Amino acid sequence: MEIKLRKEVDDKYKWDLSKLSNICEGKNNIFEETKKLTKDLIKYKGKISLSSKNLYEALELNTKISKNLENIYIYAFLKYYEDTSDNKNQEYKNMAYKFYNEIIEELSFFEVELLDIEYDKIEKYIKESKSLEKYKFYLEKMFRYKKHTLSKEEEKIISALSPVINSSKDTFNCLNDTDMTFEKIKDENGNLVDFSNELYTKYISSNDRRVRIDAFNMLYKEYKKYKNTIASTYISNIKKDVTLSRLRGYNSSIEASLYSDAVDISVYKNLIDVTEKNLYKFHEYINLKKDRLKLDEMHMYDIYASSNNNYEKEYTFEEAKNIVMNALSILDSDYTKMLKKAFDEKWIDVMPNKYKRSGAFSWGTYDSNPVLMLNYDNTIKNVGTLAHELGHSIHSYLSNTNQDYLYHDYPIILAEIASTVNEVLLADYMLKNSNDINEKEYILNDFLDLFRGTLIRQTMFAEFELIAHEKEENNEVLTEKVLSDLYYDLNKKYYGENIISDDEIRYEWERIPHFYTSFYVYKYATGLSVACAIAKDIIDKKDGALNRYIKFLSSGSSNYPLELLRECGYDLSDKKVIENAFEIYEKYLNEYKKIVRTQKEV
Repeated sequence: MEIKLRKEVDDKYKWDLSKLSNICEGKNNIFEETKKLTKDLIKYKGKISLSSKNLYEALELNTKISKNLENIYIYAFLKYYEDTSDNKNQEYKNMAYKFYNEIIEELSFFEVELLDIEYDKIEKYIKESKSLEKYKFYLEKMFRYKKHTLSKEEEKIISALSPVINSSKDTFNCLNDTDMTFEKIKDENGNLVDFSNELYTKYISSNDRRVRIDAFNMLYKEYKKYKNTIASTYISNIKKDVTLSRLRGYNSSIEASLYSDAVDISVYKNLIDVTEKNLYKFHEYINLKKDRLKLDEMHMYDIYASSNNNYEKEYTFEEAKNIVMNALSILDSDYTKMLKKAFDEKWIDVMPNKYKRSGAFSWGTYDSNPVLMLNYDNTIKNVGTLAHELGHSIHSYLSNTNQDYLYHDYPIILAEIASTVNEVLLADYMLKNSNDINEKEYILNDFLDLFRGTLIRQTMFAEFELIAHEKEENNEVLTEKVLSDLYYDLNKKYYGENIISDDEIRYEWERIPHFYTSFYVYKYATGLSVACAIAKDIIDKKDGALNRYIKFLSSGSSNYPLELLRECGYDLSDKKVIENAFEIYEKYLNEYKKIVRTQKEV
């Protein structure tokens, strides 16, 4: 696939950011407005605690500033991600980032001063003023951090150093998205074609083993070149996590990370424990796939290939749209209308272009509709990606519509549930509506690979992060070799003896952007586990399941995440949620075994 320049991509495949551009680049100067609001809030310095009126007015100003900063920051980065080489986009992004941090620094006193107030007085003010009632849960969550908040002077220093503290992630992104380049490779027809991080997914899943090997070697040859540089950025990120957690009085960096969601570390460790106990099921799948591919030896570059080399199908974006709409029609009619709205109003940036950010995501602000970035490549994987990202976007749309700004932005631990429910419903729909045994095998292979990528692999990532951080906390020396050896050993454990863990796979950790948002990836695995339960209940038409799910999607962050899940009917603190996911995995594995057995007899 030839990668076009941004200007060469048909406009119908580009998202519409006009709502945000009108807010950020319209007649009203949002930067000047934010500066004025900031000056107004600073006037309350030392006076916030004097009355319920002062508290309310200060909170209102802070909320308006936060909303403006969100619009500025997100718009700037969305434009930058369209074309990371565009000088105008780079300049605007840098200006927005600088402005964001300057305002945050100026207002570093605000939260510290709020936390200086005795909580009894806060509760008294809320009783006095009906206007303050909407801030009740917001303040309750904030005061949980009181024991982990430093002095005003110390918080100001940390705030001022924020761009430096977080520079590891920026450095990695620049290297990974812009500076790292690849040679062309030969496709299945022997044609020289462009190769990139994003296109790797297509070529590593090729039915031609030579293409898979070339893609695998091409990718990791480049990452091996930068192994020490990337190790330096990641180790710096770990040191940042550990240092900040100690400064703020947490027992560990993982405790600091999970604290915002009020999640106990046992949830994280239960995920690893249950997954490791069920790895034998995944190893059985690996063995089946090896036999189905008729390989004497299965390597890491074989894992992404479809087990049915006789079935190949590409999906245009228009076909993907229709499949996803039909698959999700099992949800209520209002949900279907929102999907149509997403397509009709151009929420989606569809096609890859040169220097576009790799991967896919959904993002947006309270004042605009959510938008989706794809790098669509006509594979069934990207049909699933479309369904996945639409799950995020509809979740955001419902939360924005039903919650005040304070509670619209649902926490990340809940974010992967809606997206993965869509993927499970998509797989179920495609299996039920296929009469072709080859297609069914392909879909089952793809669904089992969803578990591999989302539950097995992300849990392996989670264990890697946990051990790496614990090594730093135990004052062990972290080096590229330590990290690569750790990753390689985990890879062998998780993938088992039926596959050869090629030496190149030791460098895979280098290319995972989510490692720079520490202890994030486990949420994909827990998200899939809960999503399986929700999707199963919706498919089985369990009484009240759909209504509870839509209510959950509309809840934003109006309660602690595990409480919102319990209201939806699922308790993530119970190992049973993860165990049930593996039961569903086993069900699909058994279906796959039957088809494989049938195919052998043909």
